[in-house]
Amino acid sequence: MINNWNAIPGLEEADFIAAADISILSDGENRGYPRGIVVGIALSQPYILEVTNKDVDNGEFSRTEKKAEQLAVTLAAYLEKQGYSAFAQTEENMIAEGFADEASLSMSLPCKTIAVLAGVGWIGKNNLLITEKYGSALCMCSVLTDAPAVIQESRVMLSRCREECTICKSICPPKALHGCRWEKKVARDQIVDVHKCKCCLKCMMCCPWTQAYGKKLIIK
Repeated sequence: MINNWNAIPGLEEADFIAAADISILSDGENRGYPRGIVVGIALSQPYILEVTNKDVDNGEFSRTEKKAEQLAVTLAAYLEKQGYSAFAQTEENMIAEGFADEASLSMSLPCKTIAVLAGVGWIGKNNLLITEKYGSALCMCSVLTDAPAVIQESRVMLSRCREECTICKSICPPKALHGCRWEKKVARDQIVDVHKCKCCLKCMMCCPWTQAYGKKLIIK
């Protein structure tokens, strides 16, 4: 039974690794795999401040996304070496295997869905995963596997976005966010118009939970 993920060579840079039971999902989502493992890396505090205060390129975000994908590939390779089946949900793999729909900008099983099932966080009004520790300032990738991973008690974390909070909606330049609070039956399109989104990261960095994470790092 695998539990100490960070002890696996090459995964030391991950800020969190969590496993979820995805057997409860449809075959179209889990593709026959019983477990999903999400790997996350937090963005740096200076970058949070930079993107919050002015328009910058997405350099660190893009690099961190690639690094998270590399960690997922490393994890999948390790699990396969142990004799298990594993699939790293990198952008390249998802497109190659037909599990990403470029027209609707969607994938069969988003990493944030696995993260929510693992109790890592909740879906915010910005349509991003929000965690208590890092806010939305993180990049993730995931691995689907049949490896016997230790799973924490299943608890889908309900939204902790305040009903009255409209910061992400107000800050969004193309007005892609609708200000809808996520619940289990709320569809993605009720939260965001993904075709309007310009990936400026403003909604990620201006989220009060992200700002709280940044301020804690400033104090240090």
